Amino acid sequence: IIDNVKGNIEILNNEKTGPKGTTVIVTFDQTDAKGNTTTYQVRNQDFLLENEILLADHDFDENAPHLLIVEDNKSMNSYLTRKLGEEFNVRFATNGAEAIQRIKDRLPDLIVSDIMMDTMDGFEMAEILSKHSKLNHIPIIFLSAKNSEKDKLKGMDLGAIDYMEKPFSYPLLRSKIESILSLKDNQERRLFQKMKEFSNDVLPSKEENKPDQFAT
Repeated sequence: IIDNVKGNIEILNNEKTGPKGTTVIVTFDQTDAKGNTTTYQVRNQDFLLENEILLADHDFDENAPHLLIVEDNKSMNSYLTRKLGEEFNVRFATNGAEAIQRIKDRLPDLIVSDIMMDTMDGFEMAEILSKHSKLNHIPIIFLSAKNSEKDKLKGMDLGAIDYMEKPFSYPLLRSKIESILSLKDNQERRLFQKMKEFSNDVLPSKEENKPDQFAT
């Protein structure tokens, strides 16, 4: 757009001169009805400065599934925890290392994770979980701008259930989460039923355990 109006865009780092962040200066020439040209600079829009985002867990219902969001972008993390917190219990972490600690405190039913993060990325986290017998059953959905086939295959090899590219559709993510949790619940029910059937087949019934009243 700037090129189309023959304008100029300048990006300045505020580290030494002002608040944290970046200043973007846009200038372009304006021509009035008489043909006079002047240079116009778009005025400073302070309201675009992002306020400090405070992340928080969302407790919905103790009986509802527990999700863990792993995302270093605070805006995205806050958005996901808030939206998913309308239906699930949601905890957050800003990198893989934090996620591992939070998982030790409480096992989530499902993890939604970014890949590119400082300290420990999503792939490293998934690899650690995959090697732990008590943690490798936790389903993972990766959300990432890394959309090459190689990245997707690596995520799946590390045990991810799904891989969604950013930007993503929230309704689609929500639908995938519900489907995965439903499948997980059905598998657990079938396993419990098989164990119950096995127990009934192997263990003697109460009637069989009763002493024979007519035995001499």
